Amino acid sequence: MMEYKGYQAAVPWDAAAGALQGEGVGLRDVIGFAAAAGELCREFQSSLADYLAVGAERGREPAEAYSGPVVPQR
Repeated sequence: MMEYKGYQAAVPWDAAAGALQGEGVGLRDVIGFAAAAGELCREFQSSLADYLAVGAERGREPAEAYSGPVVPQR
């Protein structure tokens, strides 16, 4: 599990892709990212920053940071 600005992401290993595949948890929209292990934190931060920026451009309040049990969405 990763956390950034109070938001969380589930990050399981995807053997077929040969990378860690992350996805935001508890958001209205889907944000996904993939990277080699060393790049993962930066990719999560970049993906979340894009999500927040697009929401702001559209006048949408972002979902509040989720604090319950985490079940990855698929």
